[in-house]
Amino acid sequence: MSIERQVGDDKKLVEDIAVRGGVKLCREYMQYLKEENERLKKKMNLKIIILKRCQRDRKEK
Repeated sequence: MSIERQVGDDKKLVEDIAVRGGVKLCREYMQYLKEENERLKKKMNLKIIILKRCQRDRKEK
């Protein structure tokens, strides 16, 4: 095997690893975003409940 071909193969291997690492990082980031989205939805729903109670209490006064 020539040196040029070996260097090319090594470079391709490094690029493949980088791509797979990028895919893993992307998947982890997408999972983080999904979890953060769920957390924010729960927080928003809690705020809606509190605001409705405040409005109800104002009407009762």
